[in-house]
Amino acid sequence: MEDKKGNMWFGCLTSDFPENAKEGGVSRYDGKTFTNYPEIKGLAENDIYTIYEDKAQNIWIGATRVGAYRYDGKTFTLFKETDRSDLTTNFGVQNILEDSNGRLWFGFSGGLFRFNGTSFINVTRSGPWE
Repeated sequence: MEDKKGNMWFGCLTSDFPENAKEGGVSRYDGKTFTNYPEIKGLAENDIYTIYEDKAQNIWIGATRVGAYRYDGKTFTLFKETDRSDLTTNFGVQNILEDSNGRLWFGFSGGLFRFNGTSFINVTRSGPWE
């Protein structure tokens, strides 16, 4: 994903081979150098399926079995709470989208969720939609 500042963000998957267990994670390329984030849980040696930039230019990264990180250009903030206890630590964020009203929607490996500013709310056919 290329952000509005021209940085390229790469999400990688871990290998199926145990000898390559240090693969996977997220990297950023600024046109000159690659940056990895090994000190941040879930952003190294992990499966990263989606990276998204919202309208406020925050970068969202889905870290499998960890949660979703919001990067504001300086700090990574982890959001991991859901209203479904079975998905608190066992989910993978597979897609992220911001709608025209500024709401963030997350496609988890366990269903559709909406971000309420602090946690993820499971959205079923009956809602909640607002």
